[in-house]
Amino acid sequence: MKNVDTVKRLAESGQEAKKLFSDLAKDFDRQENAGYDLWTHLPSYKAAVAAHGDYAVEYKPSIADIMIEAAMFLSDKMEVVPDMTPDKAEWYSCPCGQEH
Repeated sequence: MKNVDTVKRLAESGQEAKKLFSDLAKDFDRQENAGYDLWTHLPSYKAAVAAHGDYAVEYKPSIADIMIEAAMFLSDKMEVVPDMTPDKAEWYSCPCGQEH
């Protein structure tokens, strides 16, 4: 009986692990797709297309590099002024968590 219970637990653990890896793969794919979509709006994508045409996707940066470029690009284009802060408090709140 012990061996049967052990085999059942191992089978259940295997199914749980399979589901976990499947979920991780789906999350990874979703992040990769979102990263690619974001990249298509950034200057490095335009440069890659200009230089490599249809093969630009082969030079797609990592998700981290895309996020860094997006943050730099947006911060250059968007100027935060004090008048914006009260209307968008949830977006522009101080990282300390206190209201100022």
